[in-house]
Amino acid sequence: QPPHHLDIDLGAMQAVAGLTYLPRGSNINGRIKSYRVSVSQDGQTWAEAVAGTFPDKLTPHTAKFPKPIETRHIRLDAIDSHHGPWATAAEITPILGK
Repeated sequence: QPPHHLDIDLGAMQAVAGLTYLPRGSNINGRIKSYRVSVSQDGQTWAEAVAGTFPDKLTPHTAKFPKPIETRHIRLDAIDSHHGPWATAAEITPILGK
């Protein structure tokens, strides 16, 4: 049951401006609806960077931070989905740089 989350370890501190989410194309189940993206320098203490709602479309969606954040870890929380209690993705890509 939701929420579901995915953690990304960048391996070192980097400037992150957000992330892109591409829903899987083979099935509509699990397309993320409400989301929260959090960041952490140590993987233990998290701070929300942005939250919102993705549309129910098979296109890349962007979760853009208000300003770039120096971080090592990124967490995508799927609060709920458009179709069912699952969370799925074809690709989740950090937006690096300032």
